[in-house]
Amino acid sequence: MNRNLFRRLSWSLPALVIGGFAALPAVAQTSASLHGFTPFTENDGSNPNGGMVLAGSVLYGTTGNGGSNFTGTIFRVNTDGTGYTNLYTFSATVYQVITNTEGGGGIGIGGGGGREGGSPTNTDGARPNGGLVLSGNTLYGTAQSGGFGGYGAIFAIHTDGSGFTNLHSFSTATTFPTNSDGLNPNAGLVLSGNTLFGTTRQGGSLGWGTVFRINTDGSGLTELKAFAGLAMDPVSYIYGNDDGAEPQTHLVLADGTLYGTTSQGGNLGGGTLFSLSTNGTGFASLHAFSTYVDGGIPNALTIAGTALYGTASQGGANIGGTVFSINTNGTGFALLHSFAYDADGYNPTADVIIASNLIYGAAGSDGNNYAGTIFKMSLDGSNFGTLYTFSAPNLNTNVEGTGPNGFLLAGSVIYGTAAYGGATGNGAVFSLNLAVVAAPALNITSQGTSAILTWSTTAADYTLQSTPNLAPPVVWGTVTPAPVIVNGLETVTNPVAGNLMFYRLIK
Repeated sequence: MNRNLFRRLSWSLPALVIGGFAALPAVAQTSASLHGFTPFTENDGSNPNGGMVLAGSVLYGTTGNGGSNFTGTIFRVNTDGTGYTNLYTFSATVYQVITNTEGGGGIGIGGGGGREGGSPTNTDGARPNGGLVLSGNTLYGTAQSGGFGGYGAIFAIHTDGSGFTNLHSFSTATTFPTNSDGLNPNAGLVLSGNTLFGTTRQGGSLGWGTVFRINTDGSGLTELKAFAGLAMDPVSYIYGNDDGAEPQTHLVLADGTLYGTTSQGGNLGGGTLFSLSTNGTGFASLHAFSTYVDGGIPNALTIAGTALYGTASQGGANIGGTVFSINTNGTGFALLHSFAYDADGYNPTADVIIASNLIYGAAGSDGNNYAGTIFKMSLDGSNFGTLYTFSAPNLNTNVEGTGPNGFLLAGSVIYGTAAYGGATGNGAVFSLNLAVVAAPALNITSQGTSAILTWSTTAADYTLQSTPNLAPPVVWGTVTPAPVIVNGLETVTNPVAGNLMFYRLIK
C-alpha cells in the first residue's frame, strides 16, 4: 500500500528542474481540531491541562480555567468533534474570613476585627488540572484548589453530568505547609476496585506532599506516604533529601505497587522516581534525577512489562528534557533521548504511551513554531522521529492548539489536549491519525548531475521505487543503490539519465 505523495522529477539538459506533485493516492488530513475552547462563557472552558478518557466514541476531560465562574469545567466531546457538552462548571471561589481578637493586619473586614486570608474556598473545588479516571458511568478527578478548605478537592460525577459529589475537601493548613491530608492535588487519580490513589503536591504531615488513598464513596482517606522538606548540602549546594518532594504527576499501578515521581528533591536535586505498596508499606526511591545528566522534574510515567518509561521536562545532556526507562526494581536506568532546543521538540510535558513496541510522547514546544510536537521512538531509544509538529501560532491562535499536555491512543488515532492555541488561544482538543502520519515525506533535490532523494529514518521499513511512466500498466522497480543515512536522513543518490522519472515510497 502506497502511503506517500509521489514527486515527479523532470529536466531539460543541461539544467535539472524539480517538478510538481502527483498525489497517488490522496493523503487525508493528518490532524484535526475537535474543539477550540472559548473562555468567559457558561458553556465552555479554557486551558485544558490534563489528559482525557475515552468511552466508546466519547472523550471526557477537564479545563483548568474558564466556565462562567472562571474556575474550570468538565466536558465531553465525540471523537469526530461533534456533540461538545459542558457537563459541569465549578462554582465561584471566595476568600474565607479569618477572625481574630487583635484587629489590624491584612485587609480589614468590619471594625478591624477580622481579615481576609487563606485560600479561596467553595463547595466543589476549582482548577481541575489532573484529568479524569472512568469506572462504569462515573468519572473521578481532582481539583487543585477550592473546596471547603481552599486547598483542593476530590470529586465524582456521572458521565451524563448528573450526580456531582465532592468526595473530599483537603483541609486548611493550620501550620503551613503541614496538615493532616495534603494540599493542592495537581495530578489525576488511579483506580483499583473501590479505591482511588493519588498525590498532593504539598501538605501532609511533613509538608512537602503526599501519596493517599480514598474509597470511591469518599470515606477512608489515608496518607500512605508523606514527603519531607529539602535541605542544602554544604558541599554540593544541592537542595535535596532522600525521598523526593512535591509529587505532581499521576501514579502508575501494577500488581499491588504504585509507581510515581516527585518534581523536587532526591539526593541529586532533580526529583525522584519511587515505588510504594498500595497499603503504604515498602516505600523505595528507585532513582534520583540529576538535572544536567538524566533530566529534571520527571513528569510522565507508564509501565510495560517489568519496565517503566517516562519523561523529564527539563535538563538532560541538551537541556531540553529527556525520555528514560528503568526496571521496576530500580535497576537498569537508561537515558533514551535527550531533547535539544530544536525542531524535534523540547520540554516533554504529556503522557507517555507504549504501543506495538514503540514509545509515543509529546513535547510542549519546538524550535520552529514553539507550539509542540508528537514524537515516537523504539523502546531502546533508537529511531527517534517527529510524527507531527503543531502549526505556528498567530497571536497565540492556530488550528489544533499549542502546548500538547495530555493524550491517549485508540487504535491508530491519538486524541489529546493542548493548553493554549486553537481558535481563540485558550486551548483545544485534537486528534492525530497515525496511519496517515506514518507516511514519510519524500524530498528530492538536485546536485550536479544527480538527484538526491531523502526521507526520515523513522520510515526505514519503506522502500524507494521508481517508474518512467504512470500510464497503465505501471511497473515499479526498486531503486538502487540502497539508501544510506546522511545527516540523519535515509538518502539515495541517483544519476540524471535524461528521462522523466517518477519516485515513490511504499510499505
